[in-house]
Amino acid sequence: MHSGIMNKISTEDLSVIVYKRMKTAITTRLFAPGERLNLPALAEQWGVSHTPIKDAIVRLSAEGLVTVKPKVGTFVTPFTKQDMLELFDVRLILETGICHEICKHITDEQIDLLEQIYERGEEELAKPPEQFDYFQFNDLDAQFHETLVGAAGNKKMLQIYKALNFHTQSARYFHNRFKEKMKSGQDQHKEVIQVLRMRDAEMLKALLTRHIQEGKEKVHEVREDEESRGE
Repeated sequence: MHSGIMNKISTEDLSVIVYKRMKTAITTRLFAPGERLNLPALAEQWGVSHTPIKDAIVRLSAEGLVTVKPKVGTFVTPFTKQDMLELFDVRLILETGICHEICKHITDEQIDLLEQIYERGEEELAKPPEQFDYFQFNDLDAQFHETLVGAAGNKKMLQIYKALNFHTQSARYFHNRFKEKMKSGQDQHKEVIQVLRMRDAEMLKALLTRHIQEGKEKVHEVREDEESRGE
């Protein structure tokens, strides 16, 4: 699924490309939480100089995704089960707290965009297992919620939400690994779209509460499943 991550980079704008590639590797746990990153080896493997690697590390460190320990090394910042649970609590407060503003300001065009994102998610879910891209699906999930939050018209709120985007992505990847769980979330997205067309803020709040709480429960379920298998 992510075999392309480890291929050499041959395009321009290397700093951005290396940053995105490293972020993807962290999000999908190709680079494990707590792992010490061998930066010279990555530069050689990807066919780049040390400069874009260092630039990427500066950005990733600022986002809290890696921890740089002087004279020791660069490590992937651990993202624990508790971190994930707290993230869902933050999302619950933020998303449900602006439902009235969303319903007041959202346009038909924004609802249509949400529907397009939903349909792309359905297309991804319909693919056979060997073609299904978990990261692409999770990215669509993130786009759906960012578009929803953005519809409230509060730029600062959207900035705060986007600042959580990586950790949201990581949590999604963590619990969205089983199609039955993904399908459940997709079905709820469809319900959200239907409620938005009615501009029913209270029903939207109830739906988002259920949607986010079920996501939180999935973290418990997946973590317990991993622990039972010794992962």
